Amino acid sequence: MRWYTQIPVDGHYWPNLLPAYLTFALRARFRVRPGDDRRSGSASRRDDAGLASGLINTNQQIGGAIGVALASTIFISTSRSLLTERALASVGHHLAAASSRSGR
Repeated sequence: MRWYTQIPVDGHYWPNLLPAYLTFALRARFRVRPGDDRRSGSASRRDDAGLASGLINTNQQIGGAIGVALASTIFISTSRSLLTERALASVGHHLAAASSRSGR
C-alpha cells in the first residue's frame, strides 16, 4: 500500500503500477507455500486439516478476485473520465476554432 502513495498524479501504468504489482506477486508467491500454512493446522484437529486448508485457500482466491475487480474498476472509471475530459476539451477547442474562423 505504501507504493500507491508514491504514484504521481499524472502517473502511468507501466512505470508506476506494474513494478509494484510484479513485486507483490513475486513476494506473495515465495511467501506462501503449500503445506506451510500455520493457520490451517494450529486451531483445527488432524481430521479437519483438509477442510481448514480448503477454506483458507478459498478465502485467498476470493480476496485476490476482489482485489483484481477493484483495481480494474478503478482503472476503467479513471480511464473513462479522462477520455471524456479530453473529448470534451477537444470538442471545445474545435468549436472555439470554428467560431473564430466564422467571425472573420
